[in-house]
Amino acid sequence: MTVIAFSDIIHLYAAFARALQRGLDQRAATLESGVEVGVACLYTSATTFAGFASLAFVPTPVVRQLGIVLGAGVAIALLLALTLVPIALDALPGLERGARAESKFASGWVDAVTRFAERLATGRPIIVNLAFVVLTAVSIYGITQINIETSFVGRLSEDNPARISQEFLK
Repeated sequence: MTVIAFSDIIHLYAAFARALQRGLDQRAATLESGVEVGVACLYTSATTFAGFASLAFVPTPVVRQLGIVLGAGVAIALLLALTLVPIALDALPGLERGARAESKFASGWVDAVTRFAERLATGRPIIVNLAFVVLTAVSIYGITQINIETSFVGRLSEDNPARISQEFLK
């Protein structure tokens, strides 16, 4: 949920920063970023909501509840992003026309990590690909080991009175 919520915020802020760099004032940049990115956020959130909400039709109670919670979370995240982020952007103090709305530390850190990843991928492609294959194999193995017990009584030990009673009734 955090990733979904922050992706809309990041897109809104990036559009805001681009509008400031083009020379718009703060209020106009806020409005333009909301119009420019708001529709895209609405469409992506609607498709994500539909995907999560479809899990509500799975007969497993745990998955059904997960679908409902995640679907509601996507809707709430969109609502908060499209209402609170423009308010926060408009209230930011001291931004002027043409200002760069980014941190030198953050952009420097992102540039350094990107350069490192590029050097690693181009300098050691075999190691990168082998690490990807190993990680994929470990992930597939881990997924095959997942066992969700949906029966409450099935989670109890063999000598639990509730389980003994259920066996007697069968």
